[in-house]
Amino acid sequence: STPPALNVSCPSTAGIPAITGEYLLVPGDRPNGMPLWKLKGGDLWLYCGTNSRWYVGGKDAKDWKFNCQAGFIYSEAVSHGTLPDRLMGGWARFQNGVFVADSNITVTAAPTWASR
Repeated sequence: STPPALNVSCPSTAGIPAITGEYLLVPGDRPNGMPLWKLKGGDLWLYCGTNSRWYVGGKDAKDWKFNCQAGFIYSEAVSHGTLPDRLMGGWARFQNGVFVADSNITVTAAPTWASR
């Protein structure tokens, strides 16, 4: 089942927004056929791009209705239906104009008490 909230942890990086936080499921919105989460209190979204990678993207991705491959971090490509807290592969973050793999990036389902 789809987690109602996800905890994203990403080391702070110069030049990109603070990504770490709780992302809440956006009901009824399924860009590219997959669930969408929004950062609590922020303008960042966790979405599945058109290339089967998960991204945390900003207002530009939202303006494109998430029909894109844009973000500050992204996952390895996943088989369709794999949620971001169930990834086997790793994540990469944007730094100095390129994406670099970062094993410290984690996405986990928030504790179930929050979803009563």
